[in-house]
Order: sequence, then structure tokens, then C-alpha cells
Amino acid sequence: KRRYLFVGDSYDQIGGHSWITQVAGYLGLTTDDYVRVSQGGYGFYRDGTLTWQNLLIGTTISNPETITDIVVCGGANDSAVSDSDLSTAMYNFDQYCKGRFTNVKRFYLGFISWRGDFGSNTTNFISTCERYHSYAQKLGWNVLHNVEYPLHNLAYMETDPLARFHPTTSGVDYLAPFIAEAILTGLCDVRYQMNTVFTPNSDYFTGSNFTLRGLTHNNYTWYIS
Repeated sequence: KRRYLFVGDSYDQIGGHSWITQVAGYLGLTTDDYVRVSQGGYGFYRDGTLTWQNLLIGTTISNPETITDIVVCGGANDSAVSDSDLSTAMYNFDQYCKGRFTNVKRFYLGFISWRGDFGSNTTNFISTCERYHSYAQKLGWNVLHNVEYPLHNLAYMETDPLARFHPTTSGVDYLAPFIAEAILTGLCDVRYQMNTVFTPNSDYFTGSNFTLRGLTHNNYTWYIS
């Protein structure tokens, strides 16, 4: 029998809405079939202290030998971490989990972070998503492909300056089935339309050239649709 350990950050703690509990429901899990461990501000490395490994070390989990699948989703808190620190922290997390959860068979990793005002951090987020995928594959983990895209629909992200790194409660609800689909199939099918107009001559887009996901544009006004 499979038993899941889900690990997350503040995206699992939005106004009482949890992607973990919703994903468990989509997967048909009972409360005995999974463990939820999440805390705002945590990542694989973050600052070397607020790590998911440390979070697990401080969490009591009954019958750890029954954990067969570990699912980790997050990302924003590792966006400023160096390559060496991130890769080492992910390796250490892998080794710690294999030592504690001795019957774990599968690891899954999804990058789900975005920014509601499309500010300067988005470039770091895209880079960190790519690093998450690369290091996960080197460790033999399953990448949850495309779960990074649902929250690119800014209708599901907060725009208030104090909350702009987080989804709304409806955003959490929107995200959860995509994560479940990716766990089951390896990827999720994300389709949406966004009619927002961005102007690159703002405080975080300067000059006439800028890059988004590898596509270079030379116009001052562009559209995503």
C-alpha cells in the first residue's frame, strides 16, 4: 500500500486552503494514506536554516517506514540560492529521506511559484524552475512537468504588494488538480488565456529588449494570450 509524504511552503497555507489536502482528495487518499508537512518561508536551502530537511527533522511522523512516495512543491524561497547550495541541499534532502523513510520508492518535485505583479523576481523563478528540474532528474526524481504554469494566469495571484508572491485562495483550488494530474501522469495539461498588457519600460523592464522564457521581443508593449 502506498503512503504519501507531501512537503510544501506557504502556498499550502493560503487562507485555510491547502493544495496538499486537495491533491490527496483527487488521488483518493484517506487521512491515513498521507502526511502533510508545510511551512511558509521554507525551501530546499533558503538560507541554510529554513530548509525542508530541517522541517522534517523537527516533525514527528508516525510509522516512517510506511512512506512510499514523497511529493515536494514550492520554489520561491530558493530563487536567490546559488547553484551549488541548491544542488547540495537537494542531494542532502534525498539522502536524509532515504535514511528515515526506508521504504520510499518515488520522489516527485514541482515548481509552483510565481509573482502576481510580474516583477523582477520572475526571471529568477524561471531559472530556479529549470534548476529544480535539472537537479531532480540527476537524483532520479520524477519532475511534475507543467505545474509551474497554472499560476501564470495572474487572475489567481495576489496583486497587493504585501502578498504578491502568493496565490489567492481560488488560486490554490485551481492549482491542486494540476498537481494531482502531474503525479498520476508525469505532466499536466494547462490551458488558459491571459489578456494582461505588460509595458517593459517600467521599473523592472528597461530598454527595448527583454526575454521571457527564452523568447526575445523588441516591442515596448506585448501581449500574452
